[in-house]
Amino acid sequence: SPDHIARVHPEFVKTYGRFYWLDPGEPEVRRYVVGVVRDIVQRYDIDAIHFDDYFYPYPENDAEFPDEESYRKYGAGLTRNAWRRRNVDLFIKEVSAAIREEKPWVRFGISPFGIWRPGHPASVRGLDAYDRIFADSKRWLQSGWIDYFVPQLYWGRSAPQQRFDHLLTWWSRQNRRRRHLWPGLAAHRVNSGRPNAFVPEEIDEQILRARAERGVSGYVLFTAGSLMRNRGGLADRLAVLNRDEALVPEASWLRDAAPAAPSMTLERRGGVMRVSMRAEGARKWVVQYRIGRRWFTHVVADASRDVPGAAEEVRVAAVGRSGKLSRWRTIRVPPGTY
Repeated sequence: SPDHIARVHPEFVKTYGRFYWLDPGEPEVRRYVVGVVRDIVQRYDIDAIHFDDYFYPYPENDAEFPDEESYRKYGAGLTRNAWRRRNVDLFIKEVSAAIREEKPWVRFGISPFGIWRPGHPASVRGLDAYDRIFADSKRWLQSGWIDYFVPQLYWGRSAPQQRFDHLLTWWSRQNRRRRHLWPGLAAHRVNSGRPNAFVPEEIDEQILRARAERGVSGYVLFTAGSLMRNRGGLADRLAVLNRDEALVPEASWLRDAAPAAPSMTLERRGGVMRVSMRAEGARKWVVQYRIGRRWFTHVVADASRDVPGAAEEVRVAAVGRSGKLSRWRTIRVPPGTY
């Protein structure tokens, strides 16, 4: 395309390995990409902006990223590695600020490489993301620039040098601002046929371990294809581990008010009851009903939902854009009513 950034601004673009890369050391590059993010947030009804772990490229054959010119212009006396980390830090901080300015309820998340630096914690060895891809991911988390953090903890619980449990606990201790910490789990390794393959039970154990770790409020599975193919029965196993539907946790620090308390009506239709809700500021709904002593939960996008006619109690809450809940509205259902 004649409008491609590599044609319009070839001075922004460097070739490294098989790809073109925008040079993070150029202030105009950062402004350009922040502008792209701002445009997405302005024009589309999105819940979040998510970045993976690519800012500077992973090293190929120990070749240097070709940013000599931008370092000469903007290095400001820093070492080259420190300057590169500063470029990424500035970029993330600027993206976060732009999102807040446009729509304060839109979340910003990153899934960085799972090791910040070897030796943190002491048992861990591996790629030094801090000094090789210039990602000071601990700083991003501790500065509060992001809303949810998904470190790629793609190793097993018995991995000798990258033990899942050790990394999970270390990251939870870095989460001083209590942002959402959701470890990335390697569903793609289940029965993959490769030397690093997981048995399905590994993911079960990692989920249970994450639930037991203070400060961890969820998990993220990579990839969706692993679930769609149900490799090793993984999707079936997850259905047992996750009996009820769940909300994305509330981002309490975002400047977004909870929805108003909903109005609610029930209408019997044969063997079911239609629940209808209304509330200003609702993004989605939580519908719960009780049969005997057991509660059932559904998270729904539509403002109506059928529940079994045997339900003895029904309650609903509206969910706002940042996950904040309204007050609950409850109706007890006397036999024969409605």
